[in-house]
Amino acid sequence: MVEIMELPEYKVLGMSAKILSAMHPESNDQETIGPLWGEASWRYFGMELDREDMPLGLGVMKADPEGEMGSLIYTAGYQVREFPEDLGELESLVVPAGKYATVTHEGPLSEMPKTVLAFYSEQLMQSGVQMREGFHIELYTEVDENGSPTKVIIAAPIA
Repeated sequence: MVEIMELPEYKVLGMSAKILSAMHPESNDQETIGPLWGEASWRYFGMELDREDMPLGLGVMKADPEGEMGSLIYTAGYQVREFPEDLGELESLVVPAGKYATVTHEGPLSEMPKTVLAFYSEQLMQSGVQMREGFHIELYTEVDENGSPTKVIIAAPIA
């Protein structure tokens, strides 16, 4: 079920890669996103930063302006209060506050592509909301005892 939420601005410290989304017939998101998170996490947690014990993980996507339909730039990262002077090998990204249509995925990440497909191909259209330009977000809000995400809010920018 689609919910409408006002999300705050997020300052994100992470790493980016080009992917073909779950909506693309030749999707490579499952092969690309996991290793990207591993690398971004290793670098992020290796830095001495002023942060919460459990930072909010964010996957942030935008259309790849040079790519084909379904090609995205995916950033795997963590929310920070302020960007450090030395980013190391990480990059910074500011996601503006705004209104979003959301759906929550609960369960293993291997099942998340089904949630994403249903959200973007059916639920958004049925909800009657109008999407706007902007970042699409995955908010990783809960993890299991092994650190694997178990609850993810998927958010699309809306007018």
